[in-house]
This record gives sequence, structure tokens and C-alpha cells, in this order.
Amino acid sequence: GGLVGEGYAWMKNCKADNVNVTYNLNDTRTTVAENVPVNVYLGGAMASSTYLQGVVFGGSVTFNYTKAVGKADVYFGGLSGLQRYGYIDNCLAKASMTFNNKNAAAVTGQTFATGGILGGFDATMGLVGAMFGITGDRITNCIDISTLSTTGTAVLVSDLKSVGSIP
Repeated sequence: GGLVGEGYAWMKNCKADNVNVTYNLNDTRTTVAENVPVNVYLGGAMASSTYLQGVVFGGSVTFNYTKAVGKADVYFGGLSGLQRYGYIDNCLAKASMTFNNKNAAAVTGQTFATGGILGGFDATMGLVGAMFGITGDRITNCIDISTLSTTGTAVLVSDLKSVGSIP
């Protein structure tokens, strides 16, 4: 993330403008026996988050991706890649997002969730949060003016959503 990598606390009234975040994943192993599953959380302000309030991100978020075999779960968002529990409130995402898939073909077992505000919610951590009285994942009063461009032969792109994946 442009401000914080992994966050389990409040991020309030922060701004990251004209920030360039780039992540390169280059796993070129070619056999399943060599495979190491990966989880990738990539976001403009935070890679993974809990509470975001009044956060503004403006800049570019670029993901250069190569993983020839095996499982991967990728959460890619303009503000945050993955929301564990808590909320996102009164935030602005104006990210220029680029996903460069350098695989030669589609790879079984790899899933991608992309959103201008948030890549996706973590259902398991949401349940853990509920045990401690933290109820509901939510996004309120946010503005998303992010863009997404993709390259690569194995990329299937639909319209960019504000939230990529909601369990």
C-alpha cells in the first residue's frame, strides 16, 4: 500500500496524492510440485485494512503478475486490496489501476477481485470481528473515480466495480 502495508487499526483523515505503488510478482516455476500458493493484497492506500475513514488516494497502482502454475487469490483495490472487518467511510479513490498479466495462458485455480475502492472483503476475518462485537463490513459515503487498464493474454475483464468481491 501507498501509506501502510497491513493495517489492523484506524486510518483516519489521511491523504496520499500523486503516489505510485507498484508490485511485481514473478513466480515462473512451471510444475505443480514446485507450486507455492499465494495470496496477494494490493491497494493504493493500504494493502489490507480494517477501518478507513476520510482517506483519499490519488495516484497509480500497478500490478505486474506472473504465476505460471498453482493457486493464487488476488485482491486489488484503489484504496485497499482486502478489508478484514470494520468499515470504509467518507473516502475517495481516484486510482489509475493497471494489471499486467504476463502469463502465457489462463491458469486454473487463480482468482482475481478488482475494485476501485476495494478488491474484496475477507469473510473469515469478518466472522472473527463479529465475535468481538465488530458487526458488519460496510462501505458508506465513498466516491470512486478509479480507472482500470489491463494487458495480457489471460486477462478477462468486466467493468471496474467499486468493490470487486463480496462474500
